[in-house]
Amino acid sequence: PDNADDWAMLGRSYFALARYPSAAEAYHRANLLNNRSVADALVGEGESLAKANRRQLQDGPDVFFEKALKLDANQGRALWYTGMIAVQKQDYATAIKRWSQLRQQELPPEMAQMIDERLQELSKLSGIAVPKVAAAASPVKLKLRIELSPALKAKLPADGTLLVFAKAAEGPPMPLAVQKLKPYRLPLALTLDDSMAMLPQLK
Repeated sequence: PDNADDWAMLGRSYFALARYPSAAEAYHRANLLNNRSVADALVGEGESLAKANRRQLQDGPDVFFEKALKLDANQGRALWYTGMIAVQKQDYATAIKRWSQLRQQELPPEMAQMIDERLQELSKLSGIAVPKVAAAASPVKLKLRIELSPALKAKLPADGTLLVFAKAAEGPPMPLAVQKLKPYRLPLALTLDDSMAMLPQLK
């Protein structure tokens, strides 16, 4: 009951199940325990509150997104939601600033295209030029070879599942990348990269 990371993980689980009030409560417990010091958990609470209240982003959820950006200026979901709030307020300069900053990050192609289209619309409405997107850095890939000694290999269950994951040296306990292999044969070679991330903002 006193583990903030576990409450945040429960919040993510409830959110995935569309149990938004329960997700908001779990994230709230996490944020109380971590003294509101984790940007992802703050965004989780704000996002859950918004979903629970018919996607209403202002008058409550917006406070969490702004607090998250003070802790992590590149928190992707916070940049997205604060951009949406700015559009609702017709503050196009802030919306362009936030979404342009988000666009500099590595994003799924469909999301990058959507943001580009929205930025162009806002540029036409406001007359503000949209900054050019910097060239994306080469993605990190971990190439691994996994093998066991014959004595250990003989003890493996025939129908077992192999989970291979990478975790950050510091930060949330959620793995950065995961591969689930069933069936599998050892030795094996595989690659972990950001396309396998359990949360898109974790690299």
